[in-house]
Amino acid sequence: MNKQNLVLGALVLGTLAGCAGSSGGSIGAGSESNGKSDAAGYYTNSGGSAGPIMGVYGSGGTLGSGGTTTLPPEQKQNLDFLAPRAGAKFVYVANPTRNTVTAIDSTTLEINELAPGDSPTYLATVPGQDIALVINVGSHTLRILNGKVMNAGPIPIIAKANAIAISPDGKHAVIWFDASQVAAGTTQTKTTGSTQEVSVVDLSTTNGSVISMTVGYNPSAVVFSSDNAAAFVVTDDGISELRFANITAPGLAPLTRIDQGITSLAHTDAGVVPTPASPDTAPTTSGPSGTGGTPGLDGGLAPIDGGTAPDLGPPDTYVPSPSDTAPVMASGKPTEVSVTADGSYAVARRDGSYQVLLVNLRTQTVTALDLSSTVTDLVLLPSGNTAFAVLREESKLVSIDVPSGFTDSAHRTTWPFDGETIGSVTMSAKGRYALLYTTAIAINRLVIVDLTNESYQTVDVHKAIRAVAVAPDEKTALVLHSPPTTSGTGGTSGKGGSSGTVDDFHGYTMVELAGGREVQHETAVEPYPFAITPNSTYAFVLLRDDKAGVRIAERISLTSFVADDFALGSPPSSIAALSVSAQKVFVGQVYSEGRISFIDWVTGEVQTVTGFALNGRIQQ
Repeated sequence: MNKQNLVLGALVLGTLAGCAGSSGGSIGAGSESNGKSDAAGYYTNSGGSAGPIMGVYGSGGTLGSGGTTTLPPEQKQNLDFLAPRAGAKFVYVANPTRNTVTAIDSTTLEINELAPGDSPTYLATVPGQDIALVINVGSHTLRILNGKVMNAGPIPIIAKANAIAISPDGKHAVIWFDASQVAAGTTQTKTTGSTQEVSVVDLSTTNGSVISMTVGYNPSAVVFSSDNAAAFVVTDDGISELRFANITAPGLAPLTRIDQGITSLAHTDAGVVPTPASPDTAPTTSGPSGTGGTPGLDGGLAPIDGGTAPDLGPPDTYVPSPSDTAPVMASGKPTEVSVTADGSYAVARRDGSYQVLLVNLRTQTVTALDLSSTVTDLVLLPSGNTAFAVLREESKLVSIDVPSGFTDSAHRTTWPFDGETIGSVTMSAKGRYALLYTTAIAINRLVIVDLTNESYQTVDVHKAIRAVAVAPDEKTALVLHSPPTTSGTGGTSGKGGSSGTVDDFHGYTMVELAGGREVQHETAVEPYPFAITPNSTYAFVLLRDDKAGVRIAERISLTSFVADDFALGSPPSSIAALSVSAQKVFVGQVYSEGRISFIDWVTGEVQTVTGFALNGRIQQ
């Protein structure tokens, strides 16, 4: 899940017997005797308060030809630094061709055009505050905006900088060069200098201060400890630590190499070493539980309304393997890195690897937990005490206590979901629910695991899943669906095909997590992107089809699931929620002179401002 907290929400094979409605069960108390573990999308940081959710998502995959199902990676979501960004009541827009940044007050609609420097391009806001950081790519400087006032002058930062990460408390930021943005088509001026330098910004002072630090090779993400005392830079060769209290002058940041320093290697569930399988091939299943399939979770599966749990048979037995004798660390850069609240540990995985990594950031050592199949998603509970890994090939979820579960099998539990297809997990803000699904192929089932009472239910959402976002109050989820097929009976350009089936239409589904109730909404075009208000009262999706003239922001009540539409004057391109006190979302639009509409999410009042230059910097 690439997954945004921001949250930007987001994800295996053979034949599944479809089942309308939902089915459920209880999670047994089974645990590993010799261990197996598992633990999503986008680099997530443990802890922190729930804020507004907004999203942009990737596309799903298709079934391969022949008898073997080859699956692509699970799809994640990426943050776009070129889109307008929301503060508490201000919206900030970078206008690089005009050398300005526009600060728009959502309460008064006042437009303030500021001149921060040469080619202000990349912009980010402090969570929940009207503080914005903008990178001037032409002069390699940073300006800090507080409301509509800029700091005293430009602050020199590293050359090539194109990415900004800000700590949850808003006191520090890390600025670095993200090569993936260039690969995605972002214009980047050729400059000299090391791409392993980052700028550490202290925002606690009026004008801000910056110190350069050297980190590992090819930085790709920055995560913060929940106590805001440190930032951790994920690189190709490991994790670099930036402990703010210790940074007083430029220097080399401590680096924990992922390919060195292994202290132990744990084995898989009950010590079983499975027959090797293709990482992209998932098992053929016999149908979902309750329809003749194999029972789901350790200890058996009981219906939500009671009943007797069927016997799962004898436990797996240990099969020795040559791989037991020597720890082998898989190659490739770490992904889905999460850090515990105190900054002592990080957990990570690698694409295509069977291993979950525990990185001891104090001793700079790594413990590799070897699982029975490829780990396709990994998340850490907000508390930081437990990691969850998804094993797509086996449709299993594994919980691992941090750090004890990496060396002690008694602190690991495996829950198999036989008959289901799961490859990704979206965790709710406080860690009560884990939502399991896949975006790799067209599977329409969402598994809702209640971690508080160890039970689960399966919901048929009727269409293939593309992304999932959970409201901050953990009561509802928004499920965005994959576009309809364009061959056979599938529709094109948002129009239904000749069959008239549900798969011929775009749409999204609202799900009540406690009861599993779902309400599907069909849309004329693909819903993209989306936002959820920070008080969990409404969700919004944008609908755009330039050829058909569709320009709509759709508001969905998170209590009634009733939706209503707001017509827009120009094609929508971005959306985000402001603070609860402002109770507005903004919708950025493609318009030659710039256009943003503010929608009061309670009253439905729409106010629009134009006359500032968004230009071509907003990705469409």
